[in-house]
Parts: sequence; C-alpha cells; structure tokens
Amino acid sequence: MQGKRFITLVVLIFIMAPLVSGCAVRLGGMTAISTKNVSLNTVDLDKMPQTKNVVGTDSRFVFIFIPLGFPTVQGAVDDALDKGQGDVILDAVLQAESWWFIIGQNSLTVKGNVVNTKGAAK
Repeated sequence: MQGKRFITLVVLIFIMAPLVSGCAVRLGGMTAISTKNVSLNTVDLDKMPQTKNVVGTDSRFVFIFIPLGFPTVQGAVDDALDKGQGDVILDAVLQAESWWFIIGQNSLTVKGNVVNTKGAAK
C-alpha cells in the first residue's frame, strides 16, 4: 500500500511541477532603443543627463491557457521612458517572463539607462 501512495505522489509532483512554474528568457541587448522620434545629429548622448537602471514592463494576464492580450516591446519601452522621463534608452536589455497556474501573466521587460535629449540640440 505504501508503494502505491509513493508512486501516486511522484506522478502528481511531475504533473504539477510544470503547472506552477515560471520562466524568464533574455531576448537580447540593444545599444539604443526608443519609440519616439529623436534627432541624434547634434547630441552627445554621453554628456546628457541619464537615469540609470530604469525598468519598464508591459504585462498581460492568462486565464486557463487563454491569453488576454499580448505584451509588446513598445509598451515596455514606453513605460521605461515614462519612468525615466526621457526619450532614448541606452544599453537596453529585453527580457520575456511568464508564470501561470490556472491564471498567469506574460510580461516583456526592458531595462537600461534613460536619456532625455529634449531641448539639447538648440
């Protein structure tokens, strides 16, 4: 009887483990990224004020394997630019994350240094 319970427990663990798991994947790194029109002809980005290590996220929920929308890179970049009060992200790293158990969440995250170039080219 003990052997059957142990086998049942092991099978349940193997079935439940993927259901309560999460995942994070690095999608890539970018030298500069922006969703705004920026003219960099007369701007030295290294001399502009920067907000370091700003994190922007765009997330959407999942309900019983049904995604309720999809996160976008534009949403994550816009969130980071708003938080850092700038218009360009330097040394950006883009990451996808997800978790679920009946309900869940898919997210795209961008992290980098936000630079404000507005008014610098005058």
